[in-house]
Amino acid sequence: MRHYDRETIERCMAGELGIFRRSSVQRHLKKCPDCARLSEEIKNENELLVSLRAAQKRYRNFERDKDASAVLSSLVSRFGAPGETGRGSD
Repeated sequence: MRHYDRETIERCMAGELGIFRRSSVQRHLKKCPDCARLSEEIKNENELLVSLRAAQKRYRNFERDKDASAVLSSLVSRFGAPGETGRGSD
């Protein structure tokens, strides 16, 4: 049995192949356990990458918010909270 390479399977999964080539690869994946296993590995890797990108975005947002919080805390300690009087330099 002829096997497809990783790039072809990845392109198939990404919808980058023509309809005939894609259907040929998909039929093969149903019959070939080795290529089906590779397809499953690729799927799992892609899901992991999506999760990592989301975590990276959350971390960046956290760092940005943490920096903003530090600035706000500094301003509050210097000038007081909104509505407070008698703090800061006038």
